[in-house]
Amino acid sequence: MARSRPPAGSPDPPRSRLEDEVLEILQKSDRPISFSDHVRRRAAAQRRAALSRRFAIGPRLTAVLPLIGAVIAAGLGLLLRDVSPFLSTLLGWISVASLFVLFLPRFRRATQPTIKRWRGRDMTFEPDRPDVFRALRERFGRDRRF
Repeated sequence: MARSRPPAGSPDPPRSRLEDEVLEILQKSDRPISFSDHVRRRAAAQRRAALSRRFAIGPRLTAVLPLIGAVIAAGLGLLLRDVSPFLSTLLGWISVASLFVLFLPRFRRATQPTIKRWRGRDMTFEPDRPDVFRALRERFGRDRRF
């Protein structure tokens, strides 16, 4: 690893290239953001938000899609009942299945709340539960404490 040379008469030990890069990054982060950069970032964020709103399917439409699919499948099954009884029956079952899909979100388990992590450890502010098995091992194990 390359080391930078200290100026003559300096009592500080030489710094590594990595330390120089870290210091440079810290100096850049200490500088306040300029007003033009702030305005530019804000405008870009607003453009991204407007674009995502423009192309997003609303939650109401997403909830109604299985119902629309059921109606279309049932209509096609009704039209094709004279041409192909098997295809008509299959479309009927698809219609019934898509109606059941409407009720699936009600039966889903609630997702666990996301736990914030820092350096691979969960950031919980609750006290740790006592480990019953560890306490029993300590009490009745080989190295008994009296």
